[in-house]
Amino acid sequence: PRQVARLAQDDLVVYLAGFQPAVDEAVQQQAKDAALDVGAVTPLQSGYVPIKQGVAEPDEVGPDPHVWLAPLRYAEIADAVAARMGRLAPDQAQSFTTRAKELRAELQTMDAEFKAGLTGCARTQIVTSHNAFGYLAAAYGLEQVSITGLTAGAEPSPGRLAEVATYAKANGVTTIFFEKLVSPSVAQSLAAEVGAKAVELSPLEGAPESGDYFSQMRQNLATLRT
Repeated sequence: PRQVARLAQDDLVVYLAGFQPAVDEAVQQQAKDAALDVGAVTPLQSGYVPIKQGVAEPDEVGPDPHVWLAPLRYAEIADAVAARMGRLAPDQAQSFTTRAKELRAELQTMDAEFKAGLTGCARTQIVTSHNAFGYLAAAYGLEQVSITGLTAGAEPSPGRLAEVATYAKANGVTTIFFEKLVSPSVAQSLAAEVGAKAVELSPLEGAPESGDYFSQMRQNLATLRT
C-alpha cells in the first residue's frame, strides 16, 4: 500500500501495461496522468505463433510484453522516455536527448552484432521454455516455438508438450532453452526425450547476477550461436 500511495507523488511512472496487473491497477488509481506506457510507444505483437494446427496454451494468446529483447524497439522506448523527461524538466531536456542518442547508438551496434552473428546458422528453430523470445526471433530470422505461453513458470498441457517434442525431432533441434527464474525441469525432460541438451537463455525478466543489459544480451547471442 505504501508503494501504491507514493505513485501519486511521482512526476513520471514508466511501465508496461498488461505485464503486471497489480501495477496496472496502481497506476490507474494513483498516477494515470503521470504514466508512460511503453507498450504504446512501439506496437506489441501477438504472443501466439502456432505450429501448423498448434495447441495454444491459454496465456499464449495476447500481446507479447517482452519487447526489450529487440534492441531497436528498446531504442524507441528510450527515445520516448527521454522526450517525456525533457518535457518535465526543460532545463535538462538536451541532456536527456543526448543520453538517449548514446543509448540508441549502443543498441544499434548490438542489433548489428545480432544480425551478423545469426546469419548463416545451420538451423533457425529455437525451442524455449516460455514464449519470451518472439521479438528477438522476428528481428533476426529465427523461428521460436515455446513449451508454455507468455507467463513464465506455467504448466504446459500434455498436448503442447507432445507437439513441441514432435517439432523438435522433425527439425533436428539440438537445444531446449530454459531460464533462471523458473524450474528447468520441463525443459530438461523434453531435452532428454528428443535427444537434445538443456541450456539457459535469459529473457532479462530479472536483474542479472553480474553485468547489465548489454552483457546479458551478448551472452544470449553467444548461446544462440552455439
